[in-house]
Amino acid sequence: MALDRSRGCEIVDTFPDFQIFWDEFQRSDIDELLEGYEEAYLKRWPELFKLQREGYEEYSLNWKEVAEERVLPYLKERYPLMVMARKNLLRYIPTVYERSIEKLDIDFPISFVLHVGIGSAGWAHFYEGKRAVIHGLEMIAEEDWIDERSIKGLVAHEIGHHYHLDLREKNDVKVGDDPFWNLYEEGIAQRCEHIILEEDNWHMKKIADGWQEYCEANLGDLAGKYLEWIEEGKNTNKFFGNWYDIDGYSMVGYFLGHEVIKQIQKRYELKKISSLSLADMRANVKEVLIELSDH
Repeated sequence: MALDRSRGCEIVDTFPDFQIFWDEFQRSDIDELLEGYEEAYLKRWPELFKLQREGYEEYSLNWKEVAEERVLPYLKERYPLMVMARKNLLRYIPTVYERSIEKLDIDFPISFVLHVGIGSAGWAHFYEGKRAVIHGLEMIAEEDWIDERSIKGLVAHEIGHHYHLDLREKNDVKVGDDPFWNLYEEGIAQRCEHIILEEDNWHMKKIADGWQEYCEANLGDLAGKYLEWIEEGKNTNKFFGNWYDIDGYSMVGYFLGHEVIKQIQKRYELKKISSLSLADMRANVKEVLIELSDH
């Protein structure tokens, strides 16, 4: 159901179908709930269902197990938050998209898909052959990113990912798949969030009291630890995933990545940074991490 189109901005809202499922199955036991979730909701959106399954498989997870353990048992308490998240997404997506055109000069359409169970608050991907941001309402509710500031920041962040990937495509530069790339791509997306909204907005700030203060006070230690983990071959996903933490704080890699890109901006403009070769990207990111860890 396309609800809004504004200069290339389309919103695909699956929540009405989710509500039909929920009205019928909300009092069911977990087995019936899972069956109804699949048959009465997910299969109405086959491409999204496929993306959901494949997304979990990338992390060696079974979507049914995740649904039974982390999604379905919490729907009742999160339902009001999902309703509010959906309302604010519908309200603010067109505004943020328009601002991204002004601030980043993007020239491509984006579909924004509202879904329940995709496993990510925001996922820059493709849907029906077009650039898309898939918003998992259940994850937005879990993180409590439902207010105006958080929603705008989340949308801007995901647009930032598409800005980055579009520039790499246009300049025929490969994308990466290593810890340096992860820090670099999330750092660019976070810089875009700040540029689009014209403020130092951290949509993930609400995950814990004192999150930003911790990141600022421990920036050097985080940079040193990230480098150390790369050298030791440790999985740096703990810096990014909301189910993990560093010193009790999740998603600190977004702050670290932002600060790395901010330092690289002293050498190049953001468009140039976004189009760096993988070798130049790694060299710049590593150099900045060393500089930050020495302070």
